[in-house]
Amino acid sequence: MEKAISHAIVRGYAAKLDAALELDVAIVGAGPSGLVCGEVLARAGMSVAIFERRLAPGGGIWGGAMLNNEIVFQEDLAPELERYGIRAEPAEAGLLRTDSVETAAALIYGAVHAGVKLFNAVTVEDVVYKEDRVGGVVINWTTVLMQRLEVDPLAVTAGAVLDAGGHDARL
Repeated sequence: MEKAISHAIVRGYAAKLDAALELDVAIVGAGPSGLVCGEVLARAGMSVAIFERRLAPGGGIWGGAMLNNEIVFQEDLAPELERYGIRAEPAEAGLLRTDSVETAAALIYGAVHAGVKLFNAVTVEDVVYKEDRVGGVVINWTTVLMQRLEVDPLAVTAGAVLDAGGHDARL
């Protein structure tokens, strides 16, 4: 049984990674912006992968404001929240309040179910240049980079690259 479990994991991940080596769009960062962008592009029929350096996708949204797991949106975003099934309560001054954990989970679910390939604990360490333009990303395991191990990365080609890394965007 142990071998069967390990075999299923290795084969599934290898197939997902193999399918992501050539993409329409590579997105760096699985925070709210990367997840929503990825979901919209995947629903439009594009092959999309998101590379998130942290173990948990969702970016800083999980903690809400100062670890109060509540976040606030302008009320004109109500249709988008409803589209994801995110419950929102009216707040002051034309604002809506949502639970940050529910919001993060809904955005992750929406992206993955739209067809986005999501790779967590994978850091984009460089870009690929093709014909004088950015044509992909260079990836490696986050833990490999944290330990400063001398391990060659992999290259992923893409028609477009989006840096959705948030506050600490690196590209």
